[in-house]
Order: sequence, then structure tokens, then C-alpha cells
Amino acid sequence: MSIDPVQLLKVLGSSGGAKSVQAGAGSSISGQSFETLLQQAQGGQLSSGQPVKIASGVDLSLSDEQQAELNAAADKAQLQGAQSALVLVGDKAYSLDVATRTITGSANPDQGVISGFDTAITLNSKASGGGNLLAGGTRLLSQLAGASPLGLLL
Repeated sequence: MSIDPVQLLKVLGSSGGAKSVQAGAGSSISGQSFETLLQQAQGGQLSSGQPVKIASGVDLSLSDEQQAELNAAADKAQLQGAQSALVLVGDKAYSLDVATRTITGSANPDQGVISGFDTAITLNSKASGGGNLLAGGTRLLSQLAGASPLGLLL
């Protein structure tokens, strides 16, 4: 029995509610092997096409460029298995539910520490050239484990 790789990716992505998978630069993914699609996904060349929404009551306004950067970073975070992301926009921090692609509220430091996130995303397009997925999952934990207590304070 042969399984269409596009259908397989759709099934694999369905846990996050992905509606479709798009290749970068408007190219089609039909007819490509699963291995090719997986490599493209790992390299950030595929997009779910899902925008990140902002929940009502959250005081956040993003430019079109920042929105596109956040959408791409959310795809990367989901690919790495992240569930909850800390999103840094300028000097403000927000909580992103990765599965639902929703900014759910502000992330306020509790005694100087922001916890409860498995990855972090910065939206400093002028400084970094785009949305930057800082770390996620075990990589984030290993970075935090090696940090001094002062390195965890914001």
C-alpha cells in the first residue's frame, strides 16, 4: 500500500489543526517524496499557512512583517514539539499557545523570572533580520541548566 507523502504530512500536522502545508516561494509540494518534504520542513522551507491570532483583550499590535515572522517562528516551534512559547516583542513579553496559534496574554515576570514555557521567540526584525526561535524543548532546558541564577533573571 502506497501513502501519498502530502497526505501523510497533513495527518502528522493535524494535531495542531494545520489546514494545509505550503512550500516557500509559492511552489507546490505535490509529487515530492516524504523525505524531501521532511528535509524542507526541518529547514524551515515549508509553511503551515496558519496565522498566529491575538486573543481578545491582549494589548498587542504587530506590523505585517512582524506577523509574518511570528507565523514562521510558530511553524518552527511546532516542528520542534513546543507547546508554549514566550514571545518577546521589544520590551514586552507574551504567551503563545503553539498548538492553537494564539497569543493568550502578557507574560509577566514573577520575581524576575518568567517560567512555564518550552521555547522562546524574539520579534526584533531590525536587530535580528527576522523572527528568531531562541531555543526549545531539551535544548532550552540544557541552556537553562547551564545558566547561572543571574542568567535566568530578566
